[in-house]
Amino acid sequence: MVSMNWRIWLLITEILFSLCGVTHGIEVPACRVTIPDASGPGRSHGSGVLVATDEANSYILTNAHVVRDGNGSAELSFPSTPTRPGRVIASDEKWDVAIIQTDPCKSDPTPISVVPLQRGDRLMAGGFGKEGQWRDMTGQVSSFYGPPGGGEFDMFEMVGGQARQGDSGGPIANERGELVGLIWGSSNGTS
Repeated sequence: MVSMNWRIWLLITEILFSLCGVTHGIEVPACRVTIPDASGPGRSHGSGVLVATDEANSYILTNAHVVRDGNGSAELSFPSTPTRPGRVIASDEKWDVAIIQTDPCKSDPTPISVVPLQRGDRLMAGGFGKEGQWRDMTGQVSSFYGPPGGGEFDMFEMVGGQARQGDSGGPIANERGELVGLIWGSSNGTS
């Protein structure tokens, strides 16, 4: 499931466009996100996706629950590159999204879709899991969920792959390679 209201998604898109001017590409550059625990020696792990970059910084989108127990710092591991430091610059617990800022990445950011999903749309998703090993999933949109008490939908369910612990914050993309959401959780063969 993905916790994201389309109005909030568009707002994040507008903020990132204004920061950097997101470029469009097919690749989905993802990274493993490691968060040092603020209260001790522990660490939490999740996934994230590069969504914007400029001359000075790059911006990674992940889930707020991935960074919640940290002290604001992050370690970002993109495949085939050294681990780089990052810092959480925005987090919204209600919508479970966070933005991590880091030094500029050489990869092109993932374009963000502004077209709402439909039932049956084919999706690709992936994450690094708690062991740090990337795994792809494919599936399709099966249903939409609204927030408790009613209102516009803010979550969708993807049938065809089950997320693992550590996949949270990983990208979910449409067939055009555009980001449509983040992995949030899984149950009974759906994510």
